[in-house]
Amino acid sequence: SFLAAVEAVERNAQRYRMALMCAEAEPNSCHRAILITRVLRERGMRGDAIRHILVDGSVCTESELAVQ
Repeated sequence: SFLAAVEAVERNAQRYRMALMCAEAEPNSCHRAILITRVLRERGMRGDAIRHILVDGSVCTESELAVQ
């Protein structure tokens, strides 16, 4: 069921701007970032297509987060 949900995210991300939300302050502590982002990257999604909203309201891409 996890991969079916990831496939749904991939399909919908091609048509819509999507947000997968949680209450964690930092992306490195978020299970969505840890689990889903890793699988999306392994399946070919670009790091600049995945964005994280930080606690201060700023946004960084997965590629930028990986460098920090």
